Amino acid sequence: MADKRKMKLFNERDNSLIDTEMDEWVNTRTGEQRVMQNVEKVYYGQRQFWKLYMQDFLAVLGIFESKQLEVVCYIMENTDPSTNLFIGTMANIAKEIGVSPTTVNNAIQRLKGANFMVVTETPSVYRVNPDIMVKGSEAKKRGLVITYTEDKNRALPEDSDMERAELMGETGESAKEVIIVEAEVSGEK
Repeated sequence: MADKRKMKLFNERDNSLIDTEMDEWVNTRTGEQRVMQNVEKVYYGQRQFWKLYMQDFLAVLGIFESKQLEVVCYIMENTDPSTNLFIGTMANIAKEIGVSPTTVNNAIQRLKGANFMVVTETPSVYRVNPDIMVKGSEAKKRGLVITYTEDKNRALPEDSDMERAELMGETGESAKEVIIVEAEVSGEK
């Protein structure tokens, strides 16, 4: 005969396990005894963790210097898991982690070049590639891939001009210095 005091139910819709058990509780102060139902709900599955696709992620990490890795870590820690959006100006990122805006610019250019993220229609708003990093189910990932692809296709050549203007405004560097930095990032000299 099954124990009616204990019951487990699995909900396939949200991948949760509901575990109920009748327990006897004793109030240590008064000695009163009560039978109470203890309910525990545990979620299983992909929804609660960031997933990094290691082969692609390690390829991205291999192109950075140590200070630029701090920028990458900052971007990863501050990416919105529901949209894969990262919002931040080069000046704010530089100030937050204690690096120069040029270092931030170099890291962002390399991340974009490695297909880790793209700039959206809004300046200083980037979308992280869900094929490399995503938090959620496969269905959510598919939706984010569509949005990422739309952002990538929408990216205009003047995006780098907007970033160049932002960098010049924040650092006071000349356009020539910024262009040299961009050329070094892309492997040209």
